[in-house]
Amino acid sequence: MKPFDSSLVKGTPARILSEAAAEEEQTVSEIALEVETPQSYVGKILSDLEEEGFVESRRSEDDARKRLYTVTELGEEFLEVLEKAYAEA
Repeated sequence: MKPFDSSLVKGTPARILSEAAAEEEQTVSEIALEVETPQSYVGKILSDLEEEGFVESRRSEDDARKRLYTVTELGEEFLEVLEKAYAEA
């Protein structure tokens, strides 16, 4: 396992992870719309989050060009830690 990338806890990546958790499955474009960030950047961050084990993706059955992202149990736990840290700050 590679070392944890601490840049994931700051700014937009955390917002992207949080938004991905808002629904069971979402596409890059749906998440990008909510966080008001370009799709290309959101796609890159989701790839990074997937490498870290915070999200997983699968091809859409309706449109094979789209990937659907779901937050993993690790991602949910990470978001809980972030929420506690922000609440205490």
